[in-house]
Amino acid sequence: MNIIFFHGKLSTPETIHSALAVKIFFNAKGMDVYIPDYKPNDSSKEQIEKFLENYIKENNIGGEFAIIGISLGGYWALNTANKTTAERCILLNPALNYYNDSIKPKNGLPVTCFLNEDDELLDSYKTYQDLKLRCDCQLFKTGGHRMSNIYEILPKIEKTLNRFNPYGLVND
Repeated sequence: MNIIFFHGKLSTPETIHSALAVKIFFNAKGMDVYIPDYKPNDSSKEQIEKFLENYIKENNIGGEFAIIGISLGGYWALNTANKTTAERCILLNPALNYYNDSIKPKNGLPVTCFLNEDDELLDSYKTYQDLKLRCDCQLFKTGGHRMSNIYEILPKIEKTLNRFNPYGLVND
């Protein structure tokens, strides 16, 4: 299984600690983790969609794969999962209304959302209310917007990924 991780608006693949934690954790389990630099501050929504579509094709990401996104990367994770064959989408404090189009999961797409109640940038309660009937939403007391509690959440992400793979995580 492959994982694609989308960073947030003010991050890069090299600077976001949650992406690096996910990469190290799942690489140790034999999985490939891709962290594209889609440059959200320098690109239009249409340019980002095209970039991510090409990135998936150019890296031959297919078969069993999951998409994880944090903050604005959560928007792009859900947007991309809705348009591809992704088997699961995991959102970390997602900014789902960034482009004023209030993105929602397509029918049948398993989505899990991890939210920190003390998120200083986004309203985790509003996100929870918007998604609770469509997704598995889990609230945590602390961790802030940047998910400083990512090491607490990593085993939960693994468990979530295992739900759709009864044999556990494998990278075939």
